[in-house]
Amino acid sequence: AFVSSVVTLFAFYPASRHDIAGCYPNTIWGSPCFIITCTLSLAAWLLLSSLERFLFSCLQLLILILSPCLQWQLSRHKQIITGPWDIAHIRTSK
Repeated sequence: AFVSSVVTLFAFYPASRHDIAGCYPNTIWGSPCFIITCTLSLAAWLLLSSLERFLFSCLQLLILILSPCLQWQLSRHKQIITGPWDIAHIRTSK
């Protein structure tokens, strides 16, 4: 039962989160997605042992803080590449 609920959550949470965020404007607390994520994180925190709580906190720190900072820093160095996968632009001569 646990595995099937995790697979269902993994499959449908991103799509439902996008739909929920589109229906509600941003508020002081953020979108309902923020509240749902905090609630699920708190529930997981309460169910874990001390070592698991530490690892869970480190993983959340990595995902929620370090990853966006790293993406922001690396985006300054990105290069635009072109190739056969790009949309073809037809040029007409006059």
